[in-house]
Amino acid sequence: MWSQIIEITLMNLRNIGARAGSSSVIVVGIAGVVAVLVGLLSMSTGFQRALVSAGEPDRALIMRAGSNGEMSSNLSSAEVNVLSTMEGIDLVSPELYVVVGLPKKTTGDPANVIVRGITFAGFDLRREARIVEGRRFDSGRNEIVVGVNAASEFAGLAVGEQVDLREGQWTVVGHFEAGGSAMESEIWIDLKLAQAIFRRGGSMSLARVRMDDRLSMSSKPGSTMTRGLNSPSLQKKSSTAHSLHRGPESSIRSALL
Repeated sequence: MWSQIIEITLMNLRNIGARAGSSSVIVVGIAGVVAVLVGLLSMSTGFQRALVSAGEPDRALIMRAGSNGEMSSNLSSAEVNVLSTMEGIDLVSPELYVVVGLPKKTTGDPANVIVRGITFAGFDLRREARIVEGRRFDSGRNEIVVGVNAASEFAGLAVGEQVDLREGQWTVVGHFEAGGSAMESEIWIDLKLAQAIFRRGGSMSLARVRMDDRLSMSSKPGSTMTRGLNSPSLQKKSSTAHSLHRGPESSIRSALL
């Protein structure tokens, strides 16, 4: 048996030169599959960290009961006013969350970007957000501030440039950073004007609140208004959903490769 093993081993060694091409193809193919899989998993992990970093323990997002995210939620101004009177809530930031299409710098093709209507309370609540170029928008004027990631990815978002958003031209007056969170890929606009151009009346998508302590944000008796989620919990839930979605996708791509 040993002699057969030795003979087969020697035969394989003598034929290495003849099989160099086919062996190289196999090695390169396996290396390519591993590289693609590592790249997809890295993207998924980075996306998860970016979302989780947007949350703070003393913040909560207040959304309508039954909604599974900011896009599907809807609150009235009366409901937001109730939040302002609740004990333990230090600051309330009503917000409108919409998505628009803007051309990318690399291809010129339109891609989705988040437009968030906020008040000055939205700036005050996000301690990590700071203007790095230009200034904040003035309330009631067609002005926007843009996250640094959105400014680098989409065309026409440099400070001083104008961009078409639904009705009329909007001037970019500032760029902001937000601690490396997903908010850096957003455009912020005055809430009242956002409600007008996107025809939302007096409604908002959600309210972001800052709490004095860890309040239990459950719906008030007799109200169908809201459910409350601690901000890091919501971001973790959202990022986990994206990770679960990308996991099978990564496996399928790797199998095809």
